[in-house]
Amino acid sequence: MMSVKAQADKPAKAPAGDVETFYLEYYDRVYGFENLCVRSHVKSDFIFGNDGKVYIPNMFFMSQLPGYIEGTLSDNTITVSGAHNAGTVGENTYYVSQVDPETGSPKNEAFTLTKDPATGIWKTDGNTLLGLYVDELIPENLYSYCAMLNYLPAGAFPASVQCRLTAVDNYDRNISKTLEVIKVEDGYYIKGLMRGYDDSWVVGLYGENGDIKIPSYQVLGDDVAAVFVDELNYNQPEGLFVYDAEADTHSLQDNISLMDMYSDNGTDFYATQVYARMTISGLSADISDVKADRKIVGTEYFDLSGRRVSDAYKGLIIRVTRYADGTSSAGKIMK
Repeated sequence: MMSVKAQADKPAKAPAGDVETFYLEYYDRVYGFENLCVRSHVKSDFIFGNDGKVYIPNMFFMSQLPGYIEGTLSDNTITVSGAHNAGTVGENTYYVSQVDPETGSPKNEAFTLTKDPATGIWKTDGNTLLGLYVDELIPENLYSYCAMLNYLPAGAFPASVQCRLTAVDNYDRNISKTLEVIKVEDGYYIKGLMRGYDDSWVVGLYGENGDIKIPSYQVLGDDVAAVFVDELNYNQPEGLFVYDAEADTHSLQDNISLMDMYSDNGTDFYATQVYARMTISGLSADISDVKADRKIVGTEYFDLSGRRVSDAYKGLIIRVTRYADGTSSAGKIMK
């Protein structure tokens, strides 16, 4: 009998076609963490071929596995069948497949991305769990997994601006770096919060009195998460950046630090950097109100599995606002 490995497609090579840019929001595994972490605003260029094929960037370890997964387009549905060869790193070959969450076994069956015509968002359903397997599609070789993929169209986001971060690291060195920031309806996308992760985005949510809450357990890089800790190194659910209106700064609470946390054995956790006394300067003054002079004609809410929910829903959701000029904006909010 042919093995599942033998049935897996070869790595897809994207042909010429129409390119559309989306930004991926999803839950991604960080090795050693009990729960999936949030990964935000990952640029993903879909290539729509002339033969009904669609090529979607691989969503696992993208810096090392930069290939594509092939799907078939029919109306507002992209169907991705079976297992896919995601590429080779060193002597190891990686495969992407649906996962049985109870056993870790590959399901080796199709999954779909469905487009919401009103918002332009492509998303998997809440039951889709994708896994990355090393060398063989067997439970013992399941290395990583992800869920609740939402691809938001590039036009949903306004232009970014630059702000300034200062901090002190674990070697008592002064840190000063530029942040790229996108303001959305109820918060910010913030790029480059720590050195070495300059292309990674995290989400900051509005708090009271102009404060900003940045949740912990957001992915900074492959198998690395941003985690706020107290003076005893106990993990905290978020970092609160308190707003000083006179200075136009947001400063992290005293006795709270930010780590780039990872594990090399699944049990013990480490950090290469620890930032304390973090201050973001000019965030409010430098960013114009993206809603000015734009008439809102509709607002919709979605949970992170892509299901439409009501305004009364509690938790982390995506809010999509449509304007009279035909544009829209989208962002995560905590309710």
